[in-house]
Amino acid sequence: MLDKARDKLFEQIAAGKVTLIIADLSRLPKLPSCNVVILNWTLQFVRPIDREHLLKNIYEALKPGGMALLSEKILVNDPVLNRLYIDHYLQFKISQSGYTDVENQRKREALENVLIPYRLDENYELLERAGFARIGTYFQWFNFACLIAVKV
Repeated sequence: MLDKARDKLFEQIAAGKVTLIIADLSRLPKLPSCNVVILNWTLQFVRPIDREHLLKNIYEALKPGGMALLSEKILVNDPVLNRLYIDHYLQFKISQSGYTDVENQRKREALENVLIPYRLDENYELLERAGFARIGTYFQWFNFACLIAVKV
């Protein structure tokens, strides 16, 4: 993934506008000062006990007015809706990728206890505890949401 990102961001990296870092997120070194941090489908794979520390590290690195953009799989309060969203997404994956039910089931089993989604309100609380005061949802599709958190 980083190789593809380097290819796509070559000019921005060469100009010193973008830095890509390889690190274990639960042991992330202090980040350099920055304006934006993007976590796409990432936080849900970080152990829950380590998430707040990671977000505090990000918050500290951001300049005032800087933002964290997060895309996450989420849970909703209603278990029937959770099941409906998951079933709808599985059907979407089958129609778009050709995955079979068996392949989807294998993937789900492989991610069990590895991908641990939070509810939207839990993500907001986590971001607030990390120091963010301005938090919003700028996109949601069923059980997937994109959040913005701005450092004031």
